[in-house]
Amino acid sequence: LRELRRNKAATERHLQHTLEELVKNTAGEGILQDNFVTQRNGRYVVPVRRDAQRNMPGLVHDVSSTGQTLFIEPTATLSLGNELSTISAEEREEVRRILAQLSEGVRANRDAMRQNSDILEDLDAAAAVAKWAGDYSCVLPSFGGFLQLSNARHPLLSSQFRREGQGRKVVPLDLQLPPGTTTLAITGSNTGGKTVTLVRGF
Repeated sequence: LRELRRNKAATERHLQHTLEELVKNTAGEGILQDNFVTQRNGRYVVPVRRDAQRNMPGLVHDVSSTGQTLFIEPTATLSLGNELSTISAEEREEVRRILAQLSEGVRANRDAMRQNSDILEDLDAAAAVAKWAGDYSCVLPSFGGFLQLSNARHPLLSSQFRREGQGRKVVPLDLQLPPGTTTLAITGSNTGGKTVTLVRGF
C-alpha cells in the first residue's frame, strides 16, 4: 500500500506538472477560458473555450453551467491519466484487502475483544466515579443500625453552581436519627436539601 501511494503521488505530480506546462504554453492563444488545472470525474482537466475546442484535442469530461467552457483532458496527458486511474484502483483494492484481513482477525478474536470491551466499560465507569468523587469530595457510605448524614450535599446542585461560577455554594446537611426511628417528615422550600436527604438517606 505504501508503494502504491508513493507511485500514485509521483504520477499525480508528473501529470499536474505536464498540464501546468501545457497551460503556460497555450496562455494568450485564446484556447483556455482560465489558466488553471482542475478535476472532473476524477480526471485532471483544463477549462477550454467551446469555440476553441478543435485547438485542444482530448476527452470532454464536463461542461460549465453556461455551456461556454468545456473541461477537457488533453490527449497529451491521457496515458498519464489512465496510469493514475489504474494505480488508484489498485490502491482501493489493496485497502479493501487489508480491511478484510483485519476484519477476519477481529472475527477470530471476537470473544476476547468482547471481554476486553466489557472490562474497559467497567474501568471507564469506575474512573468517572472516582473523578467525580475527587472533584466533589465524595465518600462511600457505610451501613449500620441508624441513619447519620454528615456534610451531605446535593451533587447536581454542586455541579451546577460550579459551572455557573457565581460563587454560590450548596449548604451542607447534617442529620442523625436515633436507632428505632421509623418516620421522618421532610419539609421546606425547594432548595435541594430535601432531595439530598432523600437520596442519601433512603
